[in-house]
Amino acid sequence: MALIEKFKDQGVERIGNGTVAAEKSLSRGTIAMFNASGALEEAGDTAGCVFAGIAKHSAEAGENAEFDYGSPFFYPAVTAALADIGDEVYISGAGTLAKTSVNRIAAGRIVDAEAGSGWWIDPLLAGAPAWGQTDTDASGEVAVAGMSADGIVMVTLAEDPGSNQALSDVVCASGKFTVYATTGAARAALASKKINFLILAKA
Repeated sequence: MALIEKFKDQGVERIGNGTVAAEKSLSRGTIAMFNASGALEEAGDTAGCVFAGIAKHSAEAGENAEFDYGSPFFYPAVTAALADIGDEVYISGAGTLAKTSVNRIAAGRIVDAEAGSGWWIDPLLAGAPAWGQTDTDASGEVAVAGMSADGIVMVTLAEDPGSNQALSDVVCASGKFTVYATTGAARAALASKKINFLILAKA
Protein backbone atom coordinates (compact mmCIF):
# COMPACT_ATOMS: atom_id res chain seq x y z
CA MET A 1 0.00 0.00 0.00
CA ALA A 2 1.26 3.46 -0.91
CA LEU A 3 0.39 6.50 1.18
CA ILE A 4 0.12 9.70 -0.85
CA GLU A 5 2.00 12.57 0.76
CA LYS A 6 3.06 14.87 -2.09
CA PHE A 7 0.71 17.08 -4.12
CA LYS A 8 1.41 19.63 -6.87
CA ASP A 9 1.17 23.20 -5.59
CA GLN A 10 -0.72 24.38 -8.67
CA GLY A 11 -3.38 21.70 -8.33
CA VAL A 12 -7.00 22.49 -7.53
CA GLU A 13 -8.14 20.74 -4.37
CA ARG A 14 -11.64 19.30 -4.66
CA ILE A 15 -13.14 17.71 -1.58
CA GLY A 16 -15.67 14.89 -1.51
CA ASN A 17 -16.93 12.80 1.38
CA GLY A 18 -18.56 9.50 2.18
CA THR A 19 -19.11 6.91 4.88
CA VAL A 20 -16.42 4.32 5.56
CA ALA A 21 -17.64 0.77 4.89
CA ALA A 22 -18.40 -1.68 7.69
CA GLU A 23 -15.31 -3.41 9.09
CA LYS A 24 -13.08 -1.09 7.04
CA SER A 25 -10.90 1.89 7.88
CA LEU A 26 -8.99 4.60 6.04
CA SER A 27 -5.69 6.23 6.91
CA ARG A 28 -4.69 9.74 5.90
CA GLY A 29 -3.08 9.55 2.44
CA THR A 30 -4.78 6.28 1.51
CA ILE A 31 -6.02 5.84 -2.06
CA ALA A 32 -9.77 5.44 -1.50
CA MET A 33 -12.61 4.10 -3.61
CA PHE A 34 -16.35 3.67 -3.42
CA ASN A 35 -17.35 0.02 -3.25
CA ALA A 36 -20.38 -1.46 -5.02
CA SER A 37 -22.57 -0.37 -2.09
CA GLY A 38 -21.40 3.24 -2.27
CA ALA A 39 -19.28 3.14 0.90
CA LEU A 40 -15.63 4.18 1.13
CA GLU A 41 -12.76 1.78 1.61
CA GLU A 42 -9.11 1.39 0.70
CA ALA A 43 -8.65 1.01 -3.05
CA GLY A 44 -8.52 -2.49 -4.51
CA ASP A 45 -8.91 -3.98 -7.98
CA THR A 46 -12.49 -5.09 -7.38
CA ALA A 47 -15.28 -5.11 -9.95
CA GLY A 48 -18.06 -2.60 -9.40
CA CYS A 49 -15.91 -0.07 -7.53
CA VAL A 50 -15.04 3.52 -8.45
CA PHE A 51 -11.99 5.61 -7.57
CA ALA A 52 -12.85 8.28 -4.98
CA GLY A 53 -9.64 10.18 -4.19
CA ILE A 54 -6.95 10.54 -1.55
CA ALA A 55 -8.14 10.34 2.07
CA LYS A 56 -7.72 13.67 3.89
CA HIS A 57 -7.75 12.10 7.36
CA SER A 58 -8.05 8.75 9.11
CA ALA A 59 -11.52 7.32 9.72
CA GLU A 60 -13.08 4.13 11.03
CA ALA A 61 -16.08 2.09 9.88
CA GLY A 62 -19.29 4.12 9.87
CA GLU A 63 -17.49 7.46 10.17
CA ASN A 64 -17.60 10.22 7.58
CA ALA A 65 -14.37 10.63 5.63
CA GLU A 66 -13.21 13.41 3.32
CA PHE A 67 -11.07 12.82 0.25
CA ASP A 68 -9.35 15.02 -2.33
CA TYR A 69 -10.21 14.11 -5.91
CA GLY A 70 -8.77 17.18 -7.64
CA SER A 71 -5.12 17.72 -6.68
CA PRO A 72 -2.43 16.05 -8.84
CA PHE A 73 -0.47 13.72 -6.57
CA PHE A 74 2.86 11.90 -6.59
CA TYR A 75 2.76 8.11 -6.68
CA PRO A 76 6.05 6.23 -6.11
CA ALA A 77 6.95 3.85 -8.94
CA VAL A 78 10.48 2.61 -9.59
CA THR A 79 9.54 1.85 -13.21
CA ALA A 80 8.47 5.45 -13.89
CA ALA A 81 9.77 6.96 -17.14
CA LEU A 82 9.11 10.12 -19.11
CA ALA A 83 7.51 7.97 -21.81
CA ASP A 84 4.69 7.23 -19.33
CA ILE A 85 3.37 10.80 -19.55
CA GLY A 86 -0.15 10.74 -20.95
CA ASP A 87 -0.87 7.16 -19.86
CA GLU A 88 -3.85 6.35 -17.67
CA VAL A 89 -3.36 4.58 -14.34
CA TYR A 90 -5.69 2.13 -12.64
CA ILE A 91 -6.24 0.69 -9.19
CA SER A 92 -4.19 -2.51 -9.33
CA GLY A 93 -4.25 -3.88 -5.79
CA ALA A 94 -4.54 -2.97 -2.12
CA GLY A 95 -3.96 0.78 -2.25
CA THR A 96 -1.76 0.49 -5.34
CA LEU A 97 -1.83 1.92 -8.86
CA ALA A 98 -0.44 0.68 -12.18
CA LYS A 99 -0.82 1.22 -15.91
CA THR A 100 -2.63 -2.11 -16.19
CA SER A 101 -5.20 -3.90 -14.05
CA VAL A 102 -7.94 -6.50 -14.27
CA ASN A 103 -10.99 -4.29 -13.73
CA ARG A 104 -9.52 -1.05 -15.12
CA ILE A 105 -10.76 1.28 -12.38
CA ALA A 106 -9.27 4.57 -13.60
CA ALA A 107 -7.58 6.72 -10.97
CA GLY A 108 -6.13 9.45 -13.19
CA ARG A 109 -3.61 10.17 -15.89
CA ILE A 110 0.16 10.66 -15.67
CA VAL A 111 0.99 14.33 -16.30
CA ASP A 112 4.66 14.21 -15.30
CA ALA A 113 7.21 11.59 -14.31
CA GLU A 114 10.42 11.40 -12.33
CA ALA A 115 12.39 8.58 -13.94
CA GLY A 116 12.95 5.69 -11.55
CA SER A 117 11.08 7.48 -8.78
CA GLY A 118 7.39 7.96 -9.52
CA TRP A 119 4.51 9.55 -11.41
CA TRP A 120 2.58 12.77 -10.97
CA ILE A 121 -1.05 11.78 -11.50
CA ASP A 122 -3.99 14.10 -12.18
CA PRO A 123 -7.18 12.39 -10.94
CA LEU A 124 -9.41 14.80 -12.87
CA LEU A 125 -8.11 13.35 -16.14
CA ALA A 126 -9.27 9.80 -15.45
CA GLY A 127 -11.03 8.58 -18.58
CA ALA A 128 -9.92 11.62 -20.59
CA PRO A 129 -8.31 11.25 -24.03
CA ALA A 130 -4.66 10.15 -23.99
CA TRP A 131 -2.04 12.54 -25.30
CA GLY A 132 1.71 12.81 -25.36
CA GLN A 133 4.86 13.08 -27.42
CA THR A 134 6.75 10.16 -28.89
CA ASP A 135 8.83 9.03 -31.87
CA THR A 136 7.54 7.02 -34.79
CA ASP A 137 9.59 3.95 -35.67
CA ALA A 138 11.29 3.24 -39.01
CA SER A 139 7.90 2.30 -40.46
CA GLY A 140 6.13 5.40 -39.20
CA GLU A 141 4.33 3.37 -36.55
CA VAL A 142 3.55 3.94 -32.87
CA ALA A 143 2.56 1.00 -30.67
CA VAL A 144 -0.59 1.61 -28.59
CA ALA A 145 -2.10 -1.12 -26.42
CA GLY A 146 -5.79 -1.62 -27.15
CA MET A 147 -5.79 0.32 -30.42
CA SER A 148 -8.06 -1.03 -33.16
CA ALA A 149 -8.82 -0.19 -36.78
CA ASP A 150 -11.71 1.97 -35.53
CA GLY A 151 -9.42 4.20 -33.44
CA ILE A 152 -9.25 7.98 -33.84
CA VAL A 153 -5.89 9.74 -33.45
CA MET A 154 -4.80 13.31 -34.17
CA VAL A 155 -1.10 13.98 -34.81
CA THR A 156 1.12 17.04 -35.28
CA LEU A 157 4.82 17.12 -36.10
CA ALA A 158 6.70 18.07 -32.91
CA GLU A 159 9.88 18.89 -34.83
CA ASP A 160 8.10 21.82 -36.49
CA PRO A 161 6.86 23.85 -33.48
CA GLY A 162 6.05 26.84 -35.66
CA SER A 163 3.35 24.87 -37.44
CA ASN A 164 0.18 23.61 -35.78
CA GLN A 165 -0.98 21.84 -38.92
CA ALA A 166 -2.32 18.40 -38.13
CA LEU A 167 -1.10 15.38 -40.05
CA SER A 168 -4.41 14.04 -41.28
CA ASP A 169 -3.19 10.79 -42.81
CA VAL A 170 -3.12 8.60 -39.70
CA VAL A 171 -4.16 4.96 -40.03
CA CYS A 172 -5.13 2.95 -36.95
CA ALA A 173 -4.77 -0.82 -36.73
CA SER A 174 -4.61 -3.50 -34.08
CA GLY A 175 -2.11 -2.40 -31.42
CA LYS A 176 -0.72 0.59 -33.33
CA PHE A 177 -1.26 3.64 -35.50
CA THR A 178 0.79 4.67 -38.53
CA VAL A 179 1.52 8.27 -39.54
CA TYR A 180 1.95 9.18 -43.20
CA ALA A 181 3.68 12.35 -44.41
CA THR A 182 2.06 12.32 -47.84
CA THR A 183 -1.09 10.97 -49.45
CA GLY A 184 -2.12 9.40 -52.73
CA ALA A 185 0.43 7.82 -55.05
CA ALA A 186 3.32 9.51 -53.22
CA ARG A 187 2.21 8.19 -49.83
CA ALA A 188 5.16 7.54 -47.50
CA ALA A 189 5.34 6.77 -43.80
CA LEU A 190 6.68 9.46 -41.48
CA ALA A 191 9.63 7.43 -40.22
CA SER A 192 11.62 8.15 -37.05
CA LYS A 193 10.06 11.55 -36.34
CA LYS A 194 8.97 13.13 -33.07
CA ILE A 195 5.22 13.70 -32.99
CA ASN A 196 2.54 15.04 -30.67
CA PHE A 197 -0.51 12.79 -30.49
CA LEU A 198 -4.04 12.89 -29.11
CA ILE A 199 -5.94 9.60 -28.91
CA LEU A 200 -9.67 10.30 -29.00
CA ALA A 201 -10.74 6.66 -29.26
CA LYS A 202 -9.08 3.25 -29.45
CA ALA A 203 -12.05 1.24 -30.70
